[in-house]
Amino acid sequence: MANFAIHCWRPSHGARSSIIAGIVLSSCVILVQFFFLDIVWSDLFDVLWAKLEVYKADGLGVWFYNLKRVQNSTPPKMRSIVLTALSFCAAVFAQSSAVDQYLSRQVPISKTSLLANIGPNGSRSHGALPGVVVASPSQVDPDYVYTWTRDAALVFKAIVEQYTRGEDNNLRSLIDAYVWSQTRLQQVSNPSGTVATGGLGEPKFNIDLTAYTGSWGRPQRDGPPLRATALVGYANHLIAQSNTSYVTSQIWPVVKLDLDYTAAYWNATGFDLWEEVSSSSFFTTSVQYRALVEGATLAAALGRADDAKVYRTEAAKVLCFLQTYWNANGGYVTANTGGGRSGKDANVALASIHSFDVAAGCDAKTFQPCSDKALSNLKVYVDSFRQIYSINNGIASNAAVATGRYPEDVYYNGNPWYLTTAAVAEQLYDALIVWDRQGSLEVTNISLAFFRQFSSSVSTGKYAKGSATYKSLTDSVRNFADGFIAVIAKYTPADGSLAEQYIRNTGAPISARHLTWSYASVLTAAAARSGYVPESWGAKGAVVPSVCERGGGGAIGNTVPVTFKVQASTAWGENIYLTGSLDALNAWSPENAILMSSASYPTWSVTVNLPANTQIEYKYIRKGNALCFCATVLAQSSVVDNYVATESPIAKAGLLANIGPSGSKASGAKSGIVIASPSNTNPNYLFTWTRDSALVFKTIVDQFTSGADTSLRTSIDQYLAAQTALQQVSNPSGTVSTGGLAEPKFNIDGTAFTGAWGRPQRDGPALRATALITYANWLIANSNTSFVTSKIWPVVKLDLDYVQNNWNQSTFDLWEEVQSSSFFTTAVQHRALREGAAFATAIGQTSSASGYTTQAANLLCFLQSYWNPTAGYITSNTGGGRSGKDANSALASIHTFDPAAGCDAATFQPCSDKALSSLKVYVDSFRSIYGVNSGIASNAAVATGRYPEDSYFGGNPWYLTTAAVAEQLYDALIVWKKQGNLSVTSTSLAFFRQFSSSVATGTYASSTSTFTTLTTAVQNFADGFLAINAKYTPSNGGLSEQYDRNTGSPTSAVDLTWSYAAALTAFSARKGVSPAGWGAAGLTVPTTCSGTPSGPSVAVTFNVVATTQFGENIFLTGSIDALKNWSPDNALALSAANYPTWSITVNLPANTNFEYKYIRKFNGAVTWESDPNNSKSTGSSGSLTINDTWR
Repeated sequence: MANFAIHCWRPSHGARSSIIAGIVLSSCVILVQFFFLDIVWSDLFDVLWAKLEVYKADGLGVWFYNLKRVQNSTPPKMRSIVLTALSFCAAVFAQSSAVDQYLSRQVPISKTSLLANIGPNGSRSHGALPGVVVASPSQVDPDYVYTWTRDAALVFKAIVEQYTRGEDNNLRSLIDAYVWSQTRLQQVSNPSGTVATGGLGEPKFNIDLTAYTGSWGRPQRDGPPLRATALVGYANHLIAQSNTSYVTSQIWPVVKLDLDYTAAYWNATGFDLWEEVSSSSFFTTSVQYRALVEGATLAAALGRADDAKVYRTEAAKVLCFLQTYWNANGGYVTANTGGGRSGKDANVALASIHSFDVAAGCDAKTFQPCSDKALSNLKVYVDSFRQIYSINNGIASNAAVATGRYPEDVYYNGNPWYLTTAAVAEQLYDALIVWDRQGSLEVTNISLAFFRQFSSSVSTGKYAKGSATYKSLTDSVRNFADGFIAVIAKYTPADGSLAEQYIRNTGAPISARHLTWSYASVLTAAAARSGYVPESWGAKGAVVPSVCERGGGGAIGNTVPVTFKVQASTAWGENIYLTGSLDALNAWSPENAILMSSASYPTWSVTVNLPANTQIEYKYIRKGNALCFCATVLAQSSVVDNYVATESPIAKAGLLANIGPSGSKASGAKSGIVIASPSNTNPNYLFTWTRDSALVFKTIVDQFTSGADTSLRTSIDQYLAAQTALQQVSNPSGTVSTGGLAEPKFNIDGTAFTGAWGRPQRDGPALRATALITYANWLIANSNTSFVTSKIWPVVKLDLDYVQNNWNQSTFDLWEEVQSSSFFTTAVQHRALREGAAFATAIGQTSSASGYTTQAANLLCFLQSYWNPTAGYITSNTGGGRSGKDANSALASIHTFDPAAGCDAATFQPCSDKALSSLKVYVDSFRSIYGVNSGIASNAAVATGRYPEDSYFGGNPWYLTTAAVAEQLYDALIVWKKQGNLSVTSTSLAFFRQFSSSVATGTYASSTSTFTTLTTAVQNFADGFLAINAKYTPSNGGLSEQYDRNTGSPTSAVDLTWSYAAALTAFSARKGVSPAGWGAAGLTVPTTCSGTPSGPSVAVTFNVVATTQFGENIFLTGSIDALKNWSPDNALALSAANYPTWSITVNLPANTNFEYKYIRKFNGAVTWESDPNNSKSTGSSGSLTINDTWR
């Protein structure tokens, strides 16, 4: 059997870049020592030797000396082993280099950004007093403009360490400001109490150092010990510098209060560091133990012997209790004693790194980073995320992955966090420091599974530093650690900003931006990677008492988690609270009553830890906002009435605020330009979309032409002028005459957006034409034809001509994801050409009208092909590989509503049997996938999103899609009431039987009880969707793009203009406002379709394995239109979700030969794959997968 060892040479930071570029194996130099009858595979090594000859001056040739001198007959099996070894080392060094590069760039960014969040001079800390750490400058979604005792202490511990190790002497004034701020903060009375009655356990404060009095998870008992630890580190440095007087006068009073609190309350329950579970928590217990131990040492140094004795006594009890968290059967630390979760939690890794004491070695009692228990736990924790995040798909079971707080997390849909992923890396780097210092590494039965990730044959035992096993394992652990930093690097935006989380499916940053703790975590992980050894705090030689004693604030386990549940229907803006006779129930205080969760509405619930063996009294109370008259349960219609009344002016104001030049949130937008949202990060929607703008201005035009607001005319004329100019802007889709009208979005200054995007999108020209035709028809009716012919017709004609000539070409859908034919696009194109023909005729443009009429008929014919009669719904796209259940169809129905057409099924009018059947299928597809829909009856309204397979921002409900369902139903009611009857067909029967199980097919006159029953039920059903939006609309009425699928919290882009427009049009439909007809009545579908999209397409998936550096991306281009005709500027961006495999799926024409290449883009530079071009052919149908490796 062959015996071999692999040694991967790591180039120093100063190694020549030519080495990295020149060696085929990405700077991987391998010494493979074979002892197999003295035989090696010398033909391979001859090649490698030849390549290395160039680099003899760098001292690398010696590494291959033994490979050059041996014979040339290694068996094929051994060749495979060697190639595997070569590939492994190549990956190691590619990753190591990427991490080096990332940290060299990210560390200064992180430090600058961290300091920017500290008052009073930080650029993002406006309003913060000196030394106050702002958790994040994010004010909404979520609001983190507060200072947390825990976060601030961890941040200043990182700052203190930089100062005390001499890296930045300028930090001292900032640390002194922190001492000042915490001295003041400790004295602030707050909902947890005063400084003498438990107030030190208050988790967060306003940044002006006043108390935060809202509902929160309090107390949190980790803040005082963490603050003590940060300040003890500073005090020890000052004592060593002979500045004891400052320590005794300024620092000790703060530290003593925190240590006294910790000694008194360590065994009382508190909320964990995630502020969700009230119990005992490993992280809290661990940092409490450290604080008491090092606090005792400081007290003794200052002559405070009595204090030191108390702290040591309580520390021993804490250490004893710390052992109880270990789950020997599961091989991990159970992070909390309560909460009902698995206990696998970043809590433990964070505790390990923040209790690291190099002098303690691999001590398991204090769960040091390299201890067998800490390593076993780390493996269990990391593995718990391998299957639940899409961005971890395809990653080897022993490689680094993105990690979050705990696997059951649902906050912001439960995503990876930058700081938790960094914590894993930091624990591993800390372990490496200890192994290196002590000169050995030990594998025990407990840690065996951890080490066998890297060497399946390793056995228990101690391995000395010079052994091959030691080197193999430590190299693997370092590579593993670097892998977690590489994950963070992959999902760090180009500007280096670090949010709280990154999305589990896409890796895009989400939740609070510029999170101070995220920046601190990168700094401490980078320091650990560089080998920084923090000062010892006294963990060495700790002895666990044989009997655990209770102490301080009460007995361990002396509380009972009590879950309160109450059934209560509420009005919009109203919430249910709990209060009662105990302190834990806030002593009958309505102001401080405990907010209950409505996640399972109408059941409200909350879990509170109450003292054991205690009688309690309690009551529920209702609280409403100023917009609500909420003393009793209100009928749903009253809730919606109230919501419509209050939200209408807010939505209108929100919409107008996003229109340039005068909109309050439209800074930088040209006159008449609609910004999609003022959100410029996470996501950046500070652009103008042709589609969104047209839908917004159709709403504005309808309000103006109906007489609801005659002041809007100026805005409409500004929109017309803006679109006149925008049509002429050359862009990646072409010029005005070569396809540029289908460019989906532009910069808000009216210039072209030239980045990669899903283009073309062919709904924009049609929708813009419809908005302007509606305005033109009003002007003609008011004798202003000259303005129409000179100003409006030229714009409309360009759009209609484009639609006429391009309707049967593939397009990206309205969600900008699927390129095929799309029902929404086809429907609005049909409407635009139909009403465009009538408009052209009215102003004497009969030749244009003829062409529009002809193509409108072809479009109507093609429109029928989307109907899926077997499943009873509209298949929204002809490609994309999804189910086809999509809000696309409901949006098409409401935006092509023509009351004169009645319930016409050919144009899929809102009350048509096909549109109603499709609506039911679409709505039902969301009932079981969103947490906010749990427990809702199967015939009641629910939150709806774009399509059930959606993963954007975690795949959430959207305000505009939920409103669209309501609007379609209101439109249907308008027609039924107007025509005086309602028809139930076999197609729509399932829809109506939601409300009356006995209803049969037939036509029911308005005088019948069936008509009344069904229309009343549909009205209530429609109101239910608005009630859903009302429930998840913030108290200020602001409408984002989405609301979280589990919590209902707004997410994604704030103040989405389309959301406001959707609310306004739904409210209008609810009032019974009928739009003008557009010519849908009496249409006949041609018996033969002409001009329909040419031929089938094949979904081609391109996969390429390509290693990239931080900030570099892979694109695709090729020889046909769908591959952007060899244009590097318009090349298609591939996804790195399964890095190092980059992927994209493109619909290409069937039976077509094509050539293609991959290109790299980095900092503006473009690198093409080497020649020759790749070539393939598509079949007649189906799909094709192409697997490549970068050349």
